[in-house]
Amino acid sequence: MADQKHVEQVLRLANEISDHEPDHGDDDPEDIDQPSDEEIECADLSDPDLRGANLSELDLAGVDLTNTVLKGANLSSSQLSDAYLFNAKLSNADLSEANLARVDLTGANLRGANLMGANLTGACLNRTKLHDADLAGFDLTSARLIRANLRGANLRGADLCGADLTGADLTDANTSDTIGIGE
Repeated sequence: MADQKHVEQVLRLANEISDHEPDHGDDDPEDIDQPSDEEIECADLSDPDLRGANLSELDLAGVDLTNTVLKGANLSSSQLSDAYLFNAKLSNADLSEANLARVDLTGANLRGANLMGANLTGACLNRTKLHDADLAGFDLTSARLIRANLRGANLRGADLCGADLTGADLTDANTSDTIGIGE
């Protein structure tokens, strides 16, 4: 289970980054310690163990989650576009309906992750472990999948136009009706 201190840090920074202003009741706005624009733009949450954390529906766009352990975490419907999840451990995580556009998942482990309805347009998935992933019908336009492990993945009907699959392992992958492979 995730360390409560790290979960609170993620939630606090996500709140600061999102457009939603927290309700401070009758507090004087001048008395509230607001983060600077530089602090928000440089939010770095790399390395924490957030195993099993509920981070659903959060705005984590552009946040650095490098090496973060998110095994079994709930990130459903979260905004993660342009985030850095380099070498993140996301096995069995729920990323359903998450916006992962242009996210950097280089070296991440997504084995067993729920990606249903997730947006992976322009994502960097180099060396990502997507073994047995169900990516049927996904829009992977312009995704980078260099040396990605797609063994046994279901790519049926996926759009891979402009995707870079250099050195990707497609052994036993279902690529029927896939757009952009072998064209």
